[in-house]
Amino acid sequence: MIKKKKKSTLSLIDKAVEIQHNVKSHWLGPDYANSCGNDIKKTNISDIRVCFRNETLIEELHLILKSLQTLPNFKNLNINFLLDKLSSKIITTGNDYKLKKA
Repeated sequence: MIKKKKKSTLSLIDKAVEIQHNVKSHWLGPDYANSCGNDIKKTNISDIRVCFRNETLIEELHLILKSLQTLPNFKNLNINFLLDKLSSKIITTGNDYKLKKA
C-alpha cells in the first residue's frame, strides 16, 4: 500500500510539473526559462533576473547531485532527472560531477 501511494504521489508531482511547463510554454513561448527566450512584455522579468534564476537553479541542482554522491548506494540511484538539467553545465570524470567554469 505505501509503495503505491508514493508512486502515485510522484506521478502526480510529475504531472503537475508537466502541466506547469505546458502552460508556461503556451503563454510565454517554448524558451521561457532561457534569457534569450524571455519577453519582458509577457513576463515582466528582466533578462538579468532570468539569468540569475537559471544560475541559481543550476548551482542548487549541482549541490543536490554532490550530496547524493556521498550516499553509499549512489550507483544504484536514478539521477537522470538531474543529469538532464545539468548535462551542458557539468563535467563528468568517472563518478565525479563538477560544474563548468563560466
